[in-house]
Amino acid sequence: MKIALFDFCETIANFQTADAYVRYVQSHSAPTNTGIRLLYNILNQSRVLGVVRRLKPKGSIDKRFILKQMKGRTYEEMDRLAEDYYNNKIKPNMIEPVVTELRRLQSEGYGIYVISAGYDIYLKYFVQDFKVDGLLSTKIEFKDGVCTGRFDGQDCMFDYKIDYINSKIKGDHSEWLAFSDSVTDLPMLELVGHPVVISRGKSQKWAEKKGFKQIIWNK
Repeated sequence: MKIALFDFCETIANFQTADAYVRYVQSHSAPTNTGIRLLYNILNQSRVLGVVRRLKPKGSIDKRFILKQMKGRTYEEMDRLAEDYYNNKIKPNMIEPVVTELRRLQSEGYGIYVISAGYDIYLKYFVQDFKVDGLLSTKIEFKDGVCTGRFDGQDCMFDYKIDYINSKIKGDHSEWLAFSDSVTDLPMLELVGHPVVISRGKSQKWAEKKGFKQIIWNK
């Protein structure tokens, strides 16, 4: 089967969606975990998080702190707001040339997979809306219907994307396409025979050096 892999944030949607989802939930519901939020803001303004970011550049430290603010919220509430978030924030802010390319590939019989560090709780609404074949993404952990404030498994970023892909999708990688905006997705782009970089406003030098095809778009 012909396969096309799509990153999501700044590849299909024109912004980073994970932390923005947490902030959307916070702004549309009663406040919780204000102590964690305050601690994150203090650490972010100090040198502490900067040191951690340098020591563990693939550690998702900021994202983990922000997700902790969801601890104790119910799945029902977070899912309801996830659907609102998709309809009100993501759907109006998609990159049209990429959506057009996705639909073209669908019409030609490609299997379409979203591979994203965005959260599954709202990305599933994109999957349903666009009828794509699969979603491999970062999951939020819930126990007994309540958010723990942690990832369920690995954050779907960097080399971990390859682990996600190899665990679920089989086939000849040389025939696949992959779409991403970011040099951090080099492992995924170099996995396939036909990498495509999504560039906002102008060509990206790293993509030029790699000889990758680019889709350049302007808002």
